Amino acid sequence: MNSQQRAYDHVARAVQSGRLPHLDGAIPCIDCGMPAENYDHRDYALPLAVEPVCVGCNLRRGPGLNRGAVRLRKKRETPAVVEVPFAFYRPLRLYALHHGQSVKAIVAEALTQHLAKLEKK
Repeated sequence: MNSQQRAYDHVARAVQSGRLPHLDGAIPCIDCGMPAENYDHRDYALPLAVEPVCVGCNLRRGPGLNRGAVRLRKKRETPAVVEVPFAFYRPLRLYALHHGQSVKAIVAEALTQHLAKLEKK
């Protein structure tokens, strides 16, 4: 369910529970004064921040903001891919087994040390 549909559902539940008045023609449109027929969302992330409007004014206002559809994610660093030639893998694997580490940890440590030496130069 998208944020727009969630907002519509919130309004429908609020009308049913009495938190928002039912739009039966007694409430005027906030823009033109005609009988309001819809609740207009300007921002779907705020589901109960609505204004009563008539159909014409609702169309003139256009769509509301749909901020809920965009989810910002923390940018993840992509892991470096290191290809180890097969001739070196077996000795690395034996070394890793002997020292109780993984090949990945040994290669990462070696790369970190190598990069530290390069930065010193």
